[in-house]
Amino acid sequence: MGFHPGYFSRAGAFTLKFDRDASLYSLGIPVSTGHVDYTEHYCISAEQYATLANDPRLAKSFADECRRREHDELFVLEPEWNRGSPRMPDESDEVQAAITYLDTFTSFPRGVALGIDVESGRPYLSIPAGSGHSSEEWRYFRISYDELHAFDTDIEAAVLFADACRGGGHDDRLVSLPPTER
Repeated sequence: MGFHPGYFSRAGAFTLKFDRDASLYSLGIPVSTGHVDYTEHYCISAEQYATLANDPRLAKSFADECRRREHDELFVLEPEWNRGSPRMPDESDEVQAAITYLDTFTSFPRGVALGIDVESGRPYLSIPAGSGHSSEEWRYFRISYDELHAFDTDIEAAVLFADACRGGGHDDRLVSLPPTER
């Protein structure tokens, strides 16, 4: 895991990426065959990338169309004969609200993500709310742009801040609570 040249939305279950080597923009959705999980990537234009990156609800809508197999002509790579089934995102109100959070960096092993709240334009750091680093629910903490830049260049500083958040050290910056704590 590491820096992504695009966006990752846990809530919307999609990624937006730019492959510099191939000069290729894509949207990816998670799929599963029951034996293996993988990502199907769909080619999009630079203009579509910019539009979708600035409108996460539209990006999720496009991802949902891909899940319904409405854009199979856009595959980056054709799937094999045993094509998987798309993983559908949760449709709860809380998850829909979280779609405004687009991660620019995620490290599941370290239990930390950084990103920008698209609606407010404010940066955040998020940590898993449950036990373990792969929890489905995450807590979001406000950070400054200076902190975002520092954490982007120094993951250890981000992990230290995240550890302090886990210990209640930055509860004054908490943006949202998991439903069990509301």
